[in-house]
Amino acid sequence: MESSGAMSTEQKQINQLPPQKMYDHYKDRTNTVAVDGKILLRFHNANKDDFQCLSFSQDELKDKFDLLGAPLVKHFNLIPLKKLKDKVLQDTDEELKKIFYGFTFVGFSKDLNYLLIRHDASLFRLKFVDIFAEGIYQLFLFSFGNFNIHRLETENDNDIPSLECLLECYFSLIDTNVENESTPSEIKQRIEILMTQKDMLSNYFGILLETKNSKHYITAIPLLLENYVPHYGALARLVYNLVRNVDYNDKLHYIHQICRILSDFYVPKAKFFFKS
Repeated sequence: MESSGAMSTEQKQINQLPPQKMYDHYKDRTNTVAVDGKILLRFHNANKDDFQCLSFSQDELKDKFDLLGAPLVKHFNLIPLKKLKDKVLQDTDEELKKIFYGFTFVGFSKDLNYLLIRHDASLFRLKFVDIFAEGIYQLFLFSFGNFNIHRLETENDNDIPSLECLLECYFSLIDTNVENESTPSEIKQRIEILMTQKDMLSNYFGILLETKNSKHYITAIPLLLENYVPHYGALARLVYNLVRNVDYNDKLHYIHQICRILSDFYVPKAKFFFKS
């Protein structure tokens, strides 16, 4: 049982989370609206495709049990999780929700970072990353602890990069000198900290970390949407964010931070698109 003092502290903490800009928009002469901010929509209750399939499957299974009598859907009585869900619901924009309940997808603009949808007589130009990032964040939050997993497998296990290798790759991408004396020790220390969280990452987020021959690996990621797996080129950034941008000492913050990090990982990146 958590004390009321802890609840008060957590309420202060949630108010300190990065503010969500609901939306900025303008209307031009062609009645086209550009939406560039992050939009809180509760996608998991929206259209009966893409974003809803996972939530529907959980709703269908919520009262069912496995052969040992255990519920097929896990429930977590975590006050920080409830507060984060409540914040999403409180910040939902009803006008935007109506638009997303009844829009028609038009296509991508010439710039693949934007997509076009139509609602009534208006055409909306949406920033692809912001829309998907918010929707996927909410999926991770509302499906917390109930993910199938996607195994990272190759024909040869030696082809799977270790956490150390992934971090070295990312440090190289951000122009950090991996030959610097302090870098290898920093990488090793951060991996050791991450490995202490492997049970939590597996139970809550479907991230599997394993050790083979004294090396540490990420061997599975949560399977959020059917028939969609993020580009493996984003794995290095995922691991970097997990070791550098998560406060594992604060449950409210680490749930929020990891859901955001996984959302960033899952959002399709324009640089990985094939242009015809």
